[in-house]
Amino acid sequence: TCTITPCRAAVRLNSGVRPQQSAISLPRLKEMVAPLFKKNTLEQTGFSVTEDGFSYKGRTYDFSDVAETRSYRVIHRTRHIPMGVTSSHDPAFSFILAMQDGELIQVTEQSTLLSSSKHERVELLQKSYDFICQQTFQQRAKKYIDQIDLNGYFDYGVWRLSPAQRKIIDTSSGKAFSIADLQFLRGYGFIELVPRNESLMARTIRKSKQEITGKSYGINTLSDGDVFFSLLSHYFQLNW
Repeated sequence: TCTITPCRAAVRLNSGVRPQQSAISLPRLKEMVAPLFKKNTLEQTGFSVTEDGFSYKGRTYDFSDVAETRSYRVIHRTRHIPMGVTSSHDPAFSFILAMQDGELIQVTEQSTLLSSSKHERVELLQKSYDFICQQTFQQRAKKYIDQIDLNGYFDYGVWRLSPAQRKIIDTSSGKAFSIADLQFLRGYGFIELVPRNESLMARTIRKSKQEITGKSYGINTLSDGDVFFSLLSHYFQLNW
């Protein structure tokens, strides 16, 4: 069960201050994709999970050693024309565990169309990751809650969120937004931020930019995603 301490501080947001950086720097999304094609499997790393922790490359770790989690998966969707249905298939899954001492632990599995055992390994890796997230949830949430208690806001990537002021700031640009003025459109690994009362012209311009750049404006949620969505639900009543 998720227990999140209510905000007790109300400090004005400072958009000119860079977000508090964790001592651990996780790879970006494009750096997560590359390892999917490298040898880093369950068999090669010897990764396995126990009730108290896990083993990896001959070493054992406690769940309490985990500071941050991140995952990336590839999803293929196939449309079956005669039956009119769409099936989903996860051919690859990779996760990174950032440990308290800065070590990064990564495991990757890829399935093939001709190997059901490979697909089973992908599912096993996904379940192992979900279990680790469950066991480490409170300690990972604590670092954000401690920021709220101390500063009245918490930093997530380049974003600074204030429960008291119900504002969100893009610290890379200094832009500040009221939570009430935005739509939070959730997709896999990302929340697109769209003005709630966007004009037709502004919407057209935004869509055109997205088509040209292939990018949307918003929040990357691959890192500590379970914790982040719980914080959004608890402090900002944002649910999907």
